[in-house]
Amino acid sequence: MRAVRSARIAAEQAGLGDRCEILWPGETPLESQAVAVPAETPTGAAAHGAMLRVAERLGASLYLSADSLGFFAPDCIVALLRMSAAAGDSALVHPG
Repeated sequence: MRAVRSARIAAEQAGLGDRCEILWPGETPLESQAVAVPAETPTGAAAHGAMLRVAERLGASLYLSADSLGFFAPDCIVALLRMSAAAGDSALVHPG
């Protein structure tokens, strides 16, 4: 699963290592190393809401969502963490 693999690489690059959980709506693909989150649908607002609730229960200080068909550049999470820190760790970013 390209999205999960690239998220793992980007998280490692950002120094998050084992402090990062990757959530996946519905059943996770084999060998994805993602946490399955029960969701009514595997896409859209329902899936996003389900994953956000799990992230909140896990005590997440940062929630980053992405399209499952996409992927992360290796340094993108580093850049997002820098941007978040510059905004006092209180930011909402939505790709245009």
